[in-house]
Amino acid sequence: MARPKKKAKPAAPLRVGQFGMMLDAYFGSSINAGLRKTKGEKKIAGTMERARELSASAEEVRLGFAEKLRIMGDGEGAAAVEGGMDKKEWGKFWTRERVEAFRKSRRK
Repeated sequence: MARPKKKAKPAAPLRVGQFGMMLDAYFGSSINAGLRKTKGEKKIAGTMERARELSASAEEVRLGFAEKLRIMGDGEGAAAVEGGMDKKEWGKFWTRERVEAFRKSRRK
């Protein structure tokens, strides 16, 4: 009997914003209920702030890369970067020209 195929795991999208909204609502409701943040909750709040900063930085890099691809005439690649791809698609995405465009987008 054939074994069923495992479903491929989707790519991990940046969901810091959604998680942040959930935590903000949680912290807001606990404060409104007259509760103080625990030590762990304070640590989570600090970690979320750092995650938001990193997420914003990653978004800036992604958009800069898409812009470089457009400049070099690769509109299809730019649309793929902006739209997001799963792991398998990313594996097929990279070409020599796209690697160079990414490196150029990281230079300031």
